[in-house]
Amino acid sequence: MLRHPVKRLRGRDYFDPAEFVRFCCVGIANTLLDFCVFLLAGLLVPPVPARAAAWVCAVSFSYVLNKRRVFHARSKGALPLVRFVTVNVLGLLLGLAGMKLLFFLGFGRLAAYAATLPAIALGNYFGYKLWSFQDK
Repeated sequence: MLRHPVKRLRGRDYFDPAEFVRFCCVGIANTLLDFCVFLLAGLLVPPVPARAAAWVCAVSFSYVLNKRRVFHARSKGALPLVRFVTVNVLGLLLGLAGMKLLFFLGFGRLAAYAATLPAIALGNYFGYKLWSFQDK
């Protein structure tokens, strides 16, 4: 019988507060980079391509810091990167769909962008922890 069924999943801690704080710090830096690229690219292209360009920059930055500093993953090879990109592609698609819905509802560009961030951040944390950087 599990002593902490909510805290344990597949023999691992489901949630580590110190790890989550590190994730949030990387996330803040990552979001600032993402936001700046989104704004700069938005001067040249419409919102959706600007968002995609910002995403590419942010994912590259995020992979290195999350692997090394947050989750301390030791796994080698392409599999962690493929999984990381998969989690982020799903986040990007959900974020773009959310932005389109919020545009339809009358939200402005920045409000729609900001409103999609919390759900994407939580999904990414658990996707990285439980799948992308899962050392076997």
